[in-house]
Amino acid sequence: MQANASFQLMDCIFTSHQMSLQQLRNASPSHLCFTIDGAKVDVPLIMPKADTLPLLYGNCYDPDQHSLSRQFGSRLSLAHRAYISLDSDFSPPPSDTAVTFIQSNMPQNNLLSPKAPRRRFKKLLADMDLPFGFRVDKVLQTSAAYCFFDEEVHFKDKLEQAKRYGNHTATAWRQNLDMNHSAQGHTMGFYWLMGTQTIGGIPIWGNYINDDSENTYAYKNTRYAIADGGIAWLRMTSEKIYDLLLGGLVEPTGIVMDDTPIAPLKDLIDAINDLIACGELRSIDSIELGYSLALRLYQDIPLDPHTATAASPAYMIVPTWRVNGYALKDGWKRFAYGLTEPNVWERHCAYGLEYELRFNAINMCPWNNPIAVE
Repeated sequence: MQANASFQLMDCIFTSHQMSLQQLRNASPSHLCFTIDGAKVDVPLIMPKADTLPLLYGNCYDPDQHSLSRQFGSRLSLAHRAYISLDSDFSPPPSDTAVTFIQSNMPQNNLLSPKAPRRRFKKLLADMDLPFGFRVDKVLQTSAAYCFFDEEVHFKDKLEQAKRYGNHTATAWRQNLDMNHSAQGHTMGFYWLMGTQTIGGIPIWGNYINDDSENTYAYKNTRYAIADGGIAWLRMTSEKIYDLLLGGLVEPTGIVMDDTPIAPLKDLIDAINDLIACGELRSIDSIELGYSLALRLYQDIPLDPHTATAASPAYMIVPTWRVNGYALKDGWKRFAYGLTEPNVWERHCAYGLEYELRFNAINMCPWNNPIAVE
């Protein structure tokens, strides 16, 4: 496999070994079997129900602030390039705490129906009338108790990482925590719905970064910003108290190719087996085909997503495979904070993109340097 390989448009010329989405679906099983540490693992293979898998141009979605303001009034807290936020009296946890997810059908001390978050999310999206869709990935429940950080122990520059890799997962931070007290003004847990933007029914994922520089990546020794990719969060305490964030939204602006050629499934299986053999990939929960964003170049410089136009879009929206599981690319951050390897429930409760690997579906290169070369 090539490392740090950019996306080359020339890869999109059909060759004898590449396949259309329909051909790939017809030739693929519903599950794949891998052997990890001597144990057989049966992994669901998830493919979009669409008839074709277009290669697209795209830009950050620019919401209609005036229309949204008329619709939601004072509940609208943000409507800016790629982001929409609503707030209906939801009070977030204090800045020196973080929530902990619990294995329960309902949040702690909260009798709100488990169906309520999905209903609310569906209604809010219908009221927004967006030119793309969303799917619900999971609805989690939180404890009424919060993790309190001792900033004398956790340096300020490490606090955010501690939150992200410590207690936004099922297993709480294992050192210097007091889980027996509720934060002031918080007496019950809440639902946390997490979703993904879809284009034509196909999920579009944000790009993960393998270092501490959030939402940037390097090209020729310079760092460039890139969108998170369409995510949705709905945090809900009651029918009247909730907040919603739609972030990193991307809108298609044109079609590069009606049906993108995809590398055969064997190439993906071989790439995954190589990572298992060298000990890098420790577990696999599912494998899914969707979209990721690649920044386009103009005169060998990546376009700025914040100033791009429809005539010169910032992104190419490229088919990619996402392997959901646990790879050692995530390990150093966890181990540095004294955390153990996450179990399957913890991996499914992660709210971000910590537990995944991605491959370009066209040439099966690792998706870790998202630059589109045309």
